[in-house]
Amino acid sequence: MIDDAEDVEVEPVALLGLVDIIQRLGLGNSFDKDIKRALLRIISVQEKSNDRKEMNLHATALSFRLLRQHGYQVSQGENILDDAQKFTSKHLRHHLGGLGNINIINPSLAQQVIHALELPLHRRMLRLEAREYIEAYARRVDANHVLLELAMLDFNMVQSIHLRELQDMSRWWRYMGLANKLSFTRDRITESFFCSIGMVFEPQFSNFRKGMTKVIVPITIFDDIYDIYGSLKELEQFTETVERLPATMLQALCSTVNEMAYDNFKEQGAKTMSRRKKAADLKRDITAKSIPCYMNETKLSEELACEQMRNLIDETWKKMNKGLASNNTPCSRPLMDIILNLGRTVYCIYQYGDAYGAPDNTSRIRVLKCYLSMFHSSKNKMNFELRKWISRKKGIFV
Repeated sequence: MIDDAEDVEVEPVALLGLVDIIQRLGLGNSFDKDIKRALLRIISVQEKSNDRKEMNLHATALSFRLLRQHGYQVSQGENILDDAQKFTSKHLRHHLGGLGNINIINPSLAQQVIHALELPLHRRMLRLEAREYIEAYARRVDANHVLLELAMLDFNMVQSIHLRELQDMSRWWRYMGLANKLSFTRDRITESFFCSIGMVFEPQFSNFRKGMTKVIVPITIFDDIYDIYGSLKELEQFTETVERLPATMLQALCSTVNEMAYDNFKEQGAKTMSRRKKAADLKRDITAKSIPCYMNETKLSEELACEQMRNLIDETWKKMNKGLASNNTPCSRPLMDIILNLGRTVYCIYQYGDAYGAPDNTSRIRVLKCYLSMFHSSKNKMNFELRKWISRKKGIFV
């Protein structure tokens, strides 16, 4: 447990580092209260000592990310951090020598740098990133092995819950019999559940994951009807039929999704929006790929269009990140986290191609890591002690 600042002297930067490691190992949910107390303690120390002025770039960036992530207003200079990000990225790429020469720095550190340059940490799918970081942390010479064992055990325990849920969803899918009746549609129950894990992986949200999977699967079927099965004439007739449906039916669909989210979060004691919250528009534009569309709209070259799209994505993420620290929002924090996680999951799925529609070996390995590939340890006695530790929810901030 976290002691009062008067009782235990801990450097703010060291405490920030510990919080960061715990979160990246996937243990943030287990030590949520401890992390909140640690951050409040850091804020208190910074306010008393004006310590921010003495922090280096790493500490400043880490403090900004963690405090903003947990909903605290921070004013450490976003423009300065943006410039620092561009500067460091440029020089790190130079020292890495493009894709080949990584001998200039420690190979393990080089892999971490490549990983960070490929995609910022806060845009990565949480569950996969935890898996990757556990593997990377195990290679560190300064790793806390008790913390590492705890992370491995926790990952395995949550993974076993996800696997049981996937089995439940597979049984539901077979019971529905749509794979046999609609032979043209893709059998993507595993990928659909993968999306749900990306949105919220914590064990207590099992019903939400199952409910979202049951929403994603029909969307896939409709997508296949348009892309594979129907002729142009049939699709026009089908679309006209859907458009003639009473508005109350569309509202009922939206209400069903809202009801599902409401019940799940209420079950966990989270503050939720009213059931009577007006449903969002369901109008959907079916378009071609975004880059060609943007090129056609702006008359830019492909290179410039890609750069502009990246800039738009960057700005959108900044807006979403600021939303975490805003008090002027109708959304509860759990719902806001799911919205962010949805963005992370979508990018993960399409990062190297279409991992949902046409999964390749890379995407299969990712799914394997989430569902089946467990961590193993020979420290059975320590595992037994750590299992008791997890069950007691003991803190480690001392």
